[in-house]
Amino acid sequence: MKAFIEWAGLGLTFLVGVVVLGNVTGCAGAQPVNYPALVQGFCAAAPTELEGLEADGVITGGADDTMQKIVTPDITQLCALAVKTPAQITPASIQAVSNAAVPALLALVASSDQTTSYKETETALLLGWQTTLNIALPYYEATQTPAASAVAAQ
Repeated sequence: MKAFIEWAGLGLTFLVGVVVLGNVTGCAGAQPVNYPALVQGFCAAAPTELEGLEADGVITGGADDTMQKIVTPDITQLCALAVKTPAQITPASIQAVSNAAVPALLALVASSDQTTSYKETETALLLGWQTTLNIALPYYEATQTPAASAVAAQ
């Protein structure tokens, strides 16, 4: 099951890349991408992956502190917005996960007692998450009108 989840996460990252590339190159068959959809895709996969890391013994001891202080609050906040009010997703909420939670998870995986193969697979999956979130940022910025940006700057 774990292997399926890992490959599904990598598949999601690949799919996002194909759709984004299709949009950038003007491919007629590509579906429009929007930042809430990218974030919602991440949020759909995150709980299962976090449960898998815990079941595999990556999240133990001192890792619990990292999870409670960084990873869980950042992901919970972003995913709550994605489910309830996607229009309120902000660059700060996306960046908190991309720039703090994912690197914290990467550090936990790297310092775990798991095999090199496991660590490489998890690292690829987590970097896929980070890439998905980083792809969402320009789509968020593209939705902001100059008038909305001017009001926000005041």
